[in-house]
Parts: sequence; structure tokens; C-alpha cells
Amino acid sequence: MAGKGGGGLRVGRHLKTRQPVPMANLYLSMLDRMGVKQDRLGDSTGHFDLI
Repeated sequence: MAGKGGGGLRVGRHLKTRQPVPMANLYLSMLDRMGVKQDRLGDSTGHFDLI
């Protein structure tokens, strides 16, 4: 990821989940943080917690 999404994203981290999560959940959440509001993206099952 280049940049910080206008300050909406914390970069330089490695995130690990306890259960497999579709990559589309991460992309959906990144779009949300950058101001693009969507309910679904591809095979997403919800937003990924980026806080």
C-alpha cells in the first residue's frame, strides 16, 4: 500500500486473523476509509476491522 489513504489508514503493520477472511473484506474496508461507501465488494462478507 502506497500512501496512507488521506490519513485514514495506518501503514507498516502485519495483520493476522484468527479465522480465514476473504481478502475482499480488507479491500472493502480500505475503500470505506477512503470515502467510498459500499456494502459489498466481490465475495466480501463484511468489513475488516482496520482500527
